[in-house]
Amino acid sequence: MQSWIAMYANQTPSQECLERVKRDLAEFHADPPPGVFMAPEEDNLTTVHAVVMGAEGTSYQGGFFHLLMKCTNAYPMSPPKVRFMTTDGWRVTFSPHITAGGHICLSLLGTMIGGQPWTPAHNLSSVAVSIQSMLDDDINCVDAAFEHLLTGFWGSYCWKNIRYNTLRVAVCGTIESCLENNCPFPAVLRDQLLAKFTEDFAKYETAAKEELASNQGGILAWLGAENKYQTLLTRLQKLKEKVDEHNAANNVKAAS
Repeated sequence: MQSWIAMYANQTPSQECLERVKRDLAEFHADPPPGVFMAPEEDNLTTVHAVVMGAEGTSYQGGFFHLLMKCTNAYPMSPPKVRFMTTDGWRVTFSPHITAGGHICLSLLGTMIGGQPWTPAHNLSSVAVSIQSMLDDDINCVDAAFEHLLTGFWGSYCWKNIRYNTLRVAVCGTIESCLENNCPFPAVLRDQLLAKFTEDFAKYETAAKEELASNQGGILAWLGAENKYQTLLTRLQKLKEKVDEHNAANNVKAAS
């Protein structure tokens, strides 16, 4: 269990909290937002895993970004506690509004001044969609001077790096974790992610090939080092084989 959630481990959920989480999940499954997956832990309804996909046409396109939500007894009068889990072990930052430790600066969560505050009219879906909208090449900041600094730091090179890490961490890393024995996702969510990866694999492979073609040459090539996109392309292709083997084994098990 994540250390920041551990403080709530012995907290018995209130009836109001439980009923509201059940309603949120029912509403989500009745009309899921595009590119959003969500499921509670099998033995703890108030700990909910969500995965939001990066939007088409952005540096985040096709990435699987993991959000861990904890609904405390104050929910829904107060927002859920949320952490952004796709950080490659706290080594990668995907947004100036999200730290490498997974802290999210968002007014809806009460962690940023300005913007739209939390009200009980919001739900788990609106939280996921709000965070999904932050994963965009357009940076919107409260303070104009702060925006200027961020735009200078998050320049064209940064967006190229975001695209690379989206494929490396948010696609390969997420799907590889789905195949591990200690998979961080509930089983139903894991299966949805594996199915989506299989469905979109051709897009991932094409993206890696295009980046490989546009990133040839340079001093690393002169030194004989392998292009990082060649490494990534090979990783994607091997991962697809593993996912196919996993799915085939599950089909055999289901048929027996």
